[in-house]
Amino acid sequence: MNLLDTVADYARGIGVLQLELAVSAENPAAIRFYLREGFSEVGRIPGGFLHDGREIDDVMMVRRLGG
Repeated sequence: MNLLDTVADYARGIGVLQLELAVSAENPAAIRFYLREGFSEVGRIPGGFLHDGREIDDVMMVRRLGG
């Protein structure tokens, strides 16, 4: 069991229905990881992150937790 599974199990146990996160659109490795872990992209926040004066989109991702 990995850390993400542990978090999901705990969240499920206290009644949380879904996990939500934002990841930089410029981090494709992280996006692929979360997709493999059952997350889906549900939207983007244009310019949601400012780095060195550059606006970078945030990718919003969700993983539903079954009952």
